[in-house]
Amino acid sequence: MPPQHAELPDKNVVLHENVVGRIIEDDTLVDYNVEIEDIRPHPLSGSQMSFFEDDDIVLGDTDTLKLNMGMAAKWNSAEYQADVYAGNRIAYYKLNEEIGDGKFSRVKVGEHSITEDKVAVKIVEKARIEQRRHHVFKREIRMLDSCHHPNICRLLEYIDTYNQLYIIMELARGQNLQRFVNHSGPLKELLVRKLFIQVVSAVHHLHSKNIAHRDIKADNIVIDPQTERIKLVDFGFACFSDDDTFSTTFCGSPPYAAPELFSSRKYRAKPVDIWALGCLFYFMYCGTMPFAGRSMFELKAAIRYGKYVVPRNATVYVKRLLKGTLNLNPMDRFTIQRVMNCSWLSHANYPSDSLELSGDRQHPDMAVQKMVYRTFNHLQSQYNVSLLDLQAALSRGVRDPLTGLYRLTFMGLMTKDDDVVRENSIEYKKSVHDAVTKMRNDGKKRPKKASKVCTIL
Repeated sequence: MPPQHAELPDKNVVLHENVVGRIIEDDTLVDYNVEIEDIRPHPLSGSQMSFFEDDDIVLGDTDTLKLNMGMAAKWNSAEYQADVYAGNRIAYYKLNEEIGDGKFSRVKVGEHSITEDKVAVKIVEKARIEQRRHHVFKREIRMLDSCHHPNICRLLEYIDTYNQLYIIMELARGQNLQRFVNHSGPLKELLVRKLFIQVVSAVHHLHSKNIAHRDIKADNIVIDPQTERIKLVDFGFACFSDDDTFSTTFCGSPPYAAPELFSSRKYRAKPVDIWALGCLFYFMYCGTMPFAGRSMFELKAAIRYGKYVVPRNATVYVKRLLKGTLNLNPMDRFTIQRVMNCSWLSHANYPSDSLELSGDRQHPDMAVQKMVYRTFNHLQSQYNVSLLDLQAALSRGVRDPLTGLYRLTFMGLMTKDDDVVRENSIEYKKSVHDAVTKMRNDGKKRPKKASKVCTIL
C-alpha cells in the first residue's frame, strides 16, 4: 500500500503515514519550519523514540520526513481504540478467545502487536479477590520468573492496572491431559513413560528451586498430541518450600490430595507433590483415579486408608513406583530424586533446562551469553531499539513492556535453533535409513559366493 501524504499549507513538507506525531499549527513559526509533538502512548519506554531529542531540524522545499515508527498507525487506528474500550487489548497485546476460567481469574489467548506471537494472558479481577490475597499472584510471578524449563511455561510480562492484574506467559499448545486420557482411555506404557518423564523433570526443576506446585493434576498439564510434549501450568497454589518448611493451606484437587492434607493442620509441600505424581501416573496408566468415593467423606476415607487396585498387567517396576509415591507416610514417600532413579524410569532421557531468559551480556553460561547478543542485535536491527533503553527495561524486570518484547524475541530465536536441530536430526536419520536400505538392496542383488576359507558342516 503506497504511503498516504499530508501536505502542509504553503509548505512542501511531506509526512509519511508512519509518522508518530502531530503538526502544531502556529502563526509564529517561520516558513519551512514544522514543530512535531510526540503523541505516542510510550509503550516501549522510549526506545530511541524521541524525534529530534530537542534539536531543531530545518526542512526545506520538497523535503520528506520519514520516521521509523510504523506501530503508531496501529495505536491511533479506530480498530485499536475500539479494542481498548471493549477490554480486548492491554498494552501490546490483543486479547482473543478465552481458554480457561477459574475462581479468581480467566485465561485468554493474546497476540503481540509487533511480533504477532501468540501468548497466554491470565487476567485477575482485583474486585474478586481480597487485598491480602494480592501477594499470592505476585508470588506466582516471582516463581514463574525463576523457572527456565522446557516443560514449564515461561513468564513474559506482568501488567498491574487499577482493576486487573495481567500475567503474560508462554502459550501451551494442545489440550489438557484430563481430556486427552478421557478421550483415548488408558495410555500405552511407552507413552505414559514419555509423558511422565517430562512431568517428573518439571517437578524436579521446581523442587531444586525449593518451589512446590501443590496442584499437580491432569487438568494442569497441557499436551500437544502431535509432538507429545507437555507443559505444567497454573502456579496459583505454588509456594516456596524447603524441607524444613511447613504449609497450612489446603491446596489442590481432592482426588490428588495427599492423606496428610486431611489429617494434619500442617504439612510439608514437596511430599504432597510426590503423592500427586503417583495419582497422575495411575490415571495415565489405568484411565481412572487410584482413590474415589461417591462423596467427599468417602473420598477422604479412601485416601487416608491408602488402598488402591493394582492393575493386573502392571510390572514389578510399576508397582514399586506406585508404592513409593503413594506411601501414606510423607517421611517414607519417595523424593523427586528417588522417583527419577526408580527402576521404571531407568535410562530415562530427562529434558535439559532451557536457557535462562537473561539480559546479562556477561552471563557465565556461554550459550545464554550468545543468545543475549543475538537478541540484542535482532531488536536493534528489526525494531530500532537502543541498547541503553533495552538495558534499562531489563533492569526493571517483567513490569516493563520492552522486557516482554525481549523475552518473546529470545524465545523465538531459541525455537528457530531447536527447529534447525530437529530438521537436521530428521535429515540425518533419513540419510542413515536410505543408506541402510540401499546396502540391504545391494546385498540382495549380489549373488552369494561360498567362502574359500571355511565350510560349515
